[in-house]
Amino acid sequence: MSQQPSSGATGSVPPAAPQPPRRLYRSRTDRVIGGVCGGLAAYFDVDPTLVRVLAVVSLVLPGPQILAYLVAWIVMPEEPWQPAPAPQTPVASPPANPPAADH
Repeated sequence: MSQQPSSGATGSVPPAAPQPPRRLYRSRTDRVIGGVCGGLAAYFDVDPTLVRVLAVVSLVLPGPQILAYLVAWIVMPEEPWQPAPAPQTPVASPPANPPAADH
């Protein structure tokens, strides 16, 4: 009877919490015209400037790029509004070397 060598793990790893499905939204905060490029960049996790540069460069190619942008602007829902986090007030720390009292 031969046993298979173990991989070193003594227990099973609990499954990760299910991730909510990603949604494609127009950006509320990262927008130049309609938030379409900012929303695409957030969805694909790339720099929004790269998406904008590619969109502008694509304008020299034949095709309905402007129409596609306008359709995306109309069809893509706007990102849900999220309140800004409350500003945290810094806690004052005592001085490192308190001044000596003169008597």
